[in-house]
Amino acid sequence: MLDIRTGAVCNCYDIQHPNIQGKSNIMTLDGCLCKKMGSRGDIHDIATAVMAQMRHDESKLIRQLRQLIKHDCSLACLVFSTDIEGWTPIHACALRGSRRLLKLMLRAKVDINIRMGHPSGLPAHCSLLHIAAHRGDQKITELLVSRGFVTYYVLWILF
Repeated sequence: MLDIRTGAVCNCYDIQHPNIQGKSNIMTLDGCLCKKMGSRGDIHDIATAVMAQMRHDESKLIRQLRQLIKHDCSLACLVFSTDIEGWTPIHACALRGSRRLLKLMLRAKVDINIRMGHPSGLPAHCSLLHIAAHRGDQKITELLVSRGFVTYYVLWILF
């Protein structure tokens, strides 16, 4: 089981994407197991590796994800919104309170109103705003509202 708070995951990956001409490695996450992209499982593995890297070296992860977005924004969007035991990398980012990383993931056109699954011990279908409000993170909350979070969700939560 993945522990989002500790980042307990054992495998990390090099991403190789066939759509990038002349570029074989666009993102390296420590541990390095080279894979060819092409299946849902590969995207799931990369998303898991991204979530694990959040705990270790956020600056390095930001550099790597910028490169991924630059070379294949649609792949980045899939990775950031992939469900891993109820969590997505973008929800994990909101939980960690990483404003820089959240801005970067939103730049990849991830739906700002995305709902997470039902992770063990938490309510189902939380939004990014739910996570930010739960943390009491005013800056993340303001970022989400300024980027177009659908406000009727906010009204539904309040009433």
